[in-house]
Amino acid sequence: MKKIYKTLILSICLFVSTYSFAVVHTITVMNSSFSPNSLNVNVGDTVHWTLGSGFPHTTTSTQVPSGAAGWNNNINSSTPDFSYVVTVAGIYNYECTIHSFTGQFVALNTGITTPDIFSNFNIYSVRPSTYTISYTLMHSADVKISVYDLTGKSARVLNSSVQSAGDYLNTYYLEDLKKGIYLLEIFIGNRHISKRLILD
Repeated sequence: MKKIYKTLILSICLFVSTYSFAVVHTITVMNSSFSPNSLNVNVGDTVHWTLGSGFPHTTTSTQVPSGAAGWNNNINSSTPDFSYVVTVAGIYNYECTIHSFTGQFVALNTGITTPDIFSNFNIYSVRPSTYTISYTLMHSADVKISVYDLTGKSARVLNSSVQSAGDYLNTYYLEDLKKGIYLLEIFIGNRHISKRLILD
């Protein structure tokens, strides 16, 4: 019994360590604000905007550091999420161009260099239980996209392959999974993005 307990604890620790090495900062887009509207991140982190209430909105960069890519993405019922990988230290200002409220994040360089692997990453729901994932690979990379239930059990491996540089747009159908809450895990090279899915 003791041996089984130790094995279980070790398995949980391995699962947590596997999915916690990348930091994803989530910003909820509300009726009149980004929440939070100010935060500190590190180079290599991912900033993820998600629709909270009201629509349509945008997240649109108004100031980025030299060498960083700008962005202009809709946040609405069709495209409720947008992710941006931070590759350059400095101050990033952005706004909702429709409602004129603003936000900011400051990226610090921790000394850990993260090469550009992908850009233009986006996840959006086409219809209930159907999701489209799009991104641009800067160079060849291992790509793995999986769905887990809340116990950590794999529910579906959507993709596991080496992909060459280029633009990708794939739609995944999850209607056959049981209703409930799942975790979508995406690994592109050494980068990691996670998103909660509600299938109903």
